[in-house]
Amino acid sequence: LFLIRRSLTESGVSVIFQGLEENRVLEHLDVTSNNVGPAACCTLSTALRGNKVVKKIVLSENPISEQGARAICRSLKYTVEGRDIVMRGCSFSKRGSNAFLKMKVIPKIG
Repeated sequence: LFLIRRSLTESGVSVIFQGLEENRVLEHLDVTSNNVGPAACCTLSTALRGNKVVKKIVLSENPISEQGARAICRSLKYTVEGRDIVMRGCSFSKRGSNAFLKMKVIPKIG
């Protein structure tokens, strides 16, 4: 599902992410350049813990922040194998980057 530059609100993206909990079909979700902030990342983190179907999520060019980066790390702790999360051009601090390094996971951010 490609929702690139759709001017989605953070609450709208959160609703989409909530749907991933029950998803048994969607394997690729691209929400590049929408308003995916820390609250939406927390929703995504929860949804991904129970979802084994989604293989690739593109969060590029979103203001995920340090809090959002840490939330995504929490979900990767349970589901990192075989899942690709792309975060090119996302805004998060060095501490957010360190959360990935502690897990020995290098997200695609360049």
